Amino acid sequence: MAPAEPDPDKGALVWTRRIPIEHDDTVEKLQQRVLPIEHEVVISALQAFANGTSKSFERREPLVVGKSEEEALAQAKTWAIQQYPNG
Repeated sequence: MAPAEPDPDKGALVWTRRIPIEHDDTVEKLQQRVLPIEHEVVISALQAFANGTSKSFERREPLVVGKSEEEALAQAKTWAIQQYPNG
């Protein structure tokens, strides 16, 4: 039996950047705004690892709070997987 894959929503954070979601955002509009910032974050994180200056930290407050938000997130993930099976 193959080992279980780690949950990508678990574990320590290494680098973050807050991106606001606008009321008129579509998946495509949000992707266009997020992608260049994601590239910056990945490059910065890799540089910090290479320089030995990276630090992980634990999130102090959960992003998803309460049963209704957990259910909404589960539905959103299911929809996203159906709409974008290749990521």
